[in-house]
Parts: sequence; C-alpha cells; structure tokens
Amino acid sequence: MANLQQKIAEKFLSTLAEQGDLDVEKIAALRQLLERGKKPKAEEFVSVFKRPVGGEVK
Repeated sequence: MANLQQKIAEKFLSTLAEQGDLDVEKIAALRQLLERGKKPKAEEFVSVFKRPVGGEVK
C-alpha cells in the first residue's frame, strides 16, 4: 500500500501529464527524483526544469 507522500507525488505527476505543460522526459525525471527515497534538493529540481524540451543541456 502506498503511503501518503507516494499518493501525493503520483497525483501531482498525473496532473502534470494531463495538463501537457511538461514533456514526457521532464515528468519521468521528476518521478525518479520523487521515488528514489531521499529528499530531493532544490538544485535537482532546477536541473530538471532548465533542460530544453526534448534534449540535454548543451
């Protein structure tokens, strides 16, 4: 059974996917950050959001 934090993260990610504001790669990266068990740092979120759509930072 999922705990409350996991339920909130899943709802957040599914809402982002439904809205279509973020590409699939960014949502997958956010999912990895939230599921790895350690508390994500702000810099990790920034690195996800500053990536160009569909690719790596060059």
